[in-house]
Amino acid sequence: DVLDHVVVETAAGGQRCIEFLRARNLGRASFVVLAELKSSAPPQSSTATAPRLVDLVRPARPDLAPAFYLAFRDTLVADD
Repeated sequence: DVLDHVVVETAAGGQRCIEFLRARNLGRASFVVLAELKSSAPPQSSTATAPRLVDLVRPARPDLAPAFYLAFRDTLVADD
């Protein structure tokens, strides 16, 4: 599940995290590398009547928006 991934800025940063985990025998982790995500912004809003979750989230750092889109994709938020 992508929600369990650790977001890092570069592949080198991810490698340092892996080395840290190995050195301390802390297990494994999966990483999302921001520098390797294709788009700096999610695609435009859908024309669906319900808003997309990614359109309702405002990351404190705009450069993290692609990671949020990777996790949420086109999940719609509907009333009960």
